[in-house]
Amino acid sequence: MLISGCVSKAGFIMAKQLSKKNMSGLQTSFAAFAAGLLKRYIRDAERRSIMLLQKYLENKDALKQIGREALAESRRLGLTISAKDRQNEAKVQAKSERKESAPATVR
Repeated sequence: MLISGCVSKAGFIMAKQLSKKNMSGLQTSFAAFAAGLLKRYIRDAERRSIMLLQKYLENKDALKQIGREALAESRRLGLTISAKDRQNEAKVQAKSERKESAPATVR
């Protein structure tokens, strides 16, 4: 009985020491796992935001084109064009003229 008690006490101490080692190992592996998840989440979020930005730019250009076509159709049909549309069209035309004109040389 005395021997079995010593063995069980020694086993308990060994188990306790092993569990401490394993806990630190588990904590380390959990931290590595959590860090990996966080990196993956950030990378996926960046990819999603880039894709959304690309979709936004594509849709923006498509909507601008639809607006230009609608204005052309309104003119073709002889409908009145709002002052806001004429103002926006003048801005776009001024921008395109600035891009097309050659830049002045600086002396």
